[in-house]
Amino acid sequence: MKFLYLFKNRLIQYYLNNKGIFLLFILGGIINGLVFAYLYGNLLPAVNNRDSQQIYYREYTVRFQEHRNVNELLSSTEILNESSLLQSVVLCHQVEQHAIYPTLIFASVTDEPPVIRMKGNVEFSGTGQVIVPSDCPSTVGDLLDLPCGEFTVIGQHTGEEYYITCKDFQQKQLPVTNLYVVARDRQNFSDDAVAQVLQEMFPGDAIKTPKIWELSDRNASQEELTFMCLCFAVATVSFMFLLLYVLDSGMDENIVSMIVGASKTSLTVMIYWEGLLLSSAANALGLVLHRVLYEPIFSKINVSDSLVYSLRDYIVIFLMMFVITVVILAAFLGRYAKMSPIKARQTIL
Repeated sequence: MKFLYLFKNRLIQYYLNNKGIFLLFILGGIINGLVFAYLYGNLLPAVNNRDSQQIYYREYTVRFQEHRNVNELLSSTEILNESSLLQSVVLCHQVEQHAIYPTLIFASVTDEPPVIRMKGNVEFSGTGQVIVPSDCPSTVGDLLDLPCGEFTVIGQHTGEEYYITCKDFQQKQLPVTNLYVVARDRQNFSDDAVAQVLQEMFPGDAIKTPKIWELSDRNASQEELTFMCLCFAVATVSFMFLLLYVLDSGMDENIVSMIVGASKTSLTVMIYWEGLLLSSAANALGLVLHRVLYEPIFSKINVSDSLVYSLRDYIVIFLMMFVITVVILAAFLGRYAKMSPIKARQTIL
């Protein structure tokens, strides 16, 4: 309680001695907190993609060790078709197994092909039709010879696969090499219901889950976080010179304290806590301001529309800034531990 009372009085004295420098330091801490909070959400892939519903966070691939008969596979995937977990199920026939760029023939089981249209139509009106990839020279209306027969081109999409109807796929008896499944919603990878269903259905086959993208985001975030912390440290060092100027303005009180018997250790600890509380309070104000202005301002300039900050995010951000400030302050305020009344007097002369 005595410390808080003393801190309040010294804080008022710092403000009265150097109002401009004091307010400039507080403003710098607020800006640091604002910028760090914005970069944390927008620069770290693990944060700005955690609520993303992009298809690569929902797509699962089953790679069969041996080619599956299409009729048998369709009968066994009825459970998948009826599942509320899934958006689409796509069969894949890979024509040239060992080629660098094999020909991929796809057929959507559950719905129209999950493609992005470039030209023509991407919805089938009957059998004998094909939707070609972006690099295919054939145009809408052409007849195209595929390894499994001749088809009429009805459209072109942005991917690399040839899409035919599921009925054509079945009639041609194309062996299924891979199965692609897209979940309706992104799953919690620690308890992935879609992956569990696929593992039960195809226990001996390799299953690729979207968790690989989450791990990739985490790895990329480590590098970005290091960069962010370095930038914050540089900015904090820049404003720390203002803090030293403010703290030195109270050197008269420090001299008196040392003369009447205050130890250098206790005085150094008190000055350290003053600097730490001032810096942390300014950073915390920046986080509060970010939260207050999030909806009207920051949500509109985010990289990801789905980005939402939680209380945990703000706590993590504050703790990172706090740790960096602790280290920097220790380096800056170490000189107070060696300060004598004479040297302290020389500092303010």
